[in-house]
Amino acid sequence: AGGVGKSLLGLVAAVHLALGRSFLGHENCVGPAKSVIYNAEDSLAEMSMRLHAICTVMQVPFEHVQPYIRLISGKRDRQANTPGVRLRLVTGGQHPERNDEAVQSLIQLARDPDVAMVSLDPLNKLHTCNGSDNIAMTFVMDVLEFVAEEADVALLVSHHISKPSTGRRTAGNADASQGAAAVANGARTVLTLAAPEDEDAARYALRPQERHLLIRLDGAKNNRGLLGPDPVWLRKVGVKLWNGEDVGALEEVLDMRDRRDDLHKLI
Repeated sequence: AGGVGKSLLGLVAAVHLALGRSFLGHENCVGPAKSVIYNAEDSLAEMSMRLHAICTVMQVPFEHVQPYIRLISGKRDRQANTPGVRLRLVTGGQHPERNDEAVQSLIQLARDPDVAMVSLDPLNKLHTCNGSDNIAMTFVMDVLEFVAEEADVALLVSHHISKPSTGRRTAGNADASQGAAAVANGARTVLTLAAPEDEDAARYALRPQERHLLIRLDGAKNNRGLLGPDPVWLRKVGVKLWNGEDVGALEEVLDMRDRRDDLHKLI
C-alpha cells in the first residue's frame, strides 16, 4: 500500500549489496555490488536523504556505500534545473510496444559487470498500458525479463496493492497485487509489505504506539525455493540529518518471534 515503505526497502537492499551483506534472510551470493535505483515519484534530494538515514541507522559511512549506488529520479531537479528521467519501457494501450530507446538506455546503464540489482519504483510508471489487462501486462513483464537477461541483473520492481476489501489479507498474498494477475505470475519472487493487522497486534502484544511503526515483509511466491513460515519485521525509524530534516529509515526487529513465544508461554 502507499506509504508502507516499499521505496525505502529498495534502498535498504542496495546498501546491503554495497556492503556485501545478506539481506533480511536472503543470502548475498555476489559480495559487494552496485545497484541502480530508479524512482519515478521521489526527487534526487529525497532519495539521497533517505540513503543517508539508512546508513545512519545501519551505522555505516555514507561515503562507503555512495559509489555503489546510482540514484535516478523521475522528478525534475530544481537545484540543478535538470528534467527528471521518464522511464517508459512500454508504450501503447491495447497494442503495447517496447520503447527500445528507453529499454536500451536502461540495459546499457545496468550492463556494468559490477551492477547486481536494478530497482524500479513503481511499476505503473514504467508503462502506459491498462494495468488490468492481462495480455498487456504479460507483455510488460516480458520486457522487464528481457532487461534482466540482457543486463544480467536482478530486477526489484515495486507494485501497489488493490484497494483493501473485507476479509482479504495482504500479507503473504500474491493475489493482493493491483490489476492483472500477470504481474505476480510473471515474477520469480513476490514479497509483500504490510502494516500489522489486528491479528498481529494480538499475537505479538503490540502496543498502539509501536504498532504504527511496524511493517511486515512476507514471502508470497518463490519459484526457486520454499517460502519461510515467519515474516520479517521491520521498524520505521526517524533520523534527524545534518540539514535539520527528519527522514525515515528501516531497521529489522529481531525479537518478534521471541516476543510471540513468550506471550504464548504466559497464555
